[in-house]
Amino acid sequence: MQRFLVILKNIFFLPLALLITITIAAAVIVLGRIPGTSNLLQRLEKIWAKTLYWAGGLDIQADLARLDENQTYLFISNHQSLLDIPILLVLFDRWYPRFVAKKSLFTIPLFGPGMGRTGHLGVDRDNSRQGMRDMQEAVHRLQQGQSLVVFPEGTRGQGDGLQDFHIGAFVIALKAKVPMVPVIINGSSRVMPKGSFFVHPGTIRIRALSPRSVPEDATIKDRNRLKTAVWAEMDTTMREMEQWTMRSG
Repeated sequence: MQRFLVILKNIFFLPLALLITITIAAAVIVLGRIPGTSNLLQRLEKIWAKTLYWAGGLDIQADLARLDENQTYLFISNHQSLLDIPILLVLFDRWYPRFVAKKSLFTIPLFGPGMGRTGHLGVDRDNSRQGMRDMQEAVHRLQQGQSLVVFPEGTRGQGDGLQDFHIGAFVIALKAKVPMVPVIINGSSRVMPKGSFFVHPGTIRIRALSPRSVPEDATIKDRNRLKTAVWAEMDTTMREMEQWTMRSG
């Protein structure tokens, strides 16, 4: 019976997700060419995220108690599933963060240009000079009060501990001097595994750890030490959350 209900939910979810993604992306691309439509584009993106959140029937348990609604943050999050993006957009709505992603995502038809029109940032990993310019744009955004989200693993994991981090997020943090917030996503890889668009039953737990201030005297030379410290804190918390999930059934 449970399997039947899962199939039934996906018969509803998958066509709706595809329809809302194509429709919103196309609308954003067209309307984004018209001056003065940025607020409308934001509302359309939020509709997209909230629709997927609702249609997936997701069981989300979020702990954001350590965050200040009036603070600009650089969110450093692990990445397990395609669902992570709409989930974080919904949960972090009060900060309206933009994602810093690899440039190749911006070449995906409709989805990529839609990301560009709504202010998400691409970083060119294949061209170091352009990549540095892209990261400098991220620094500028943060210093202007725009919160950002980075997935430093660079690709989706399988939920069995953190992958190695790319250094770029920590270069951005050291230059921008805004608080970093490690964010742990646990369970989304079971609800929608990598390589699948099928939604499975399960609880997704999100925990924002205490903001980590960047010392004023810190320099780019501290990037590896900062990366190591954040990775260790996140990996420890992620494993604790996973063990709790296994014990609770």
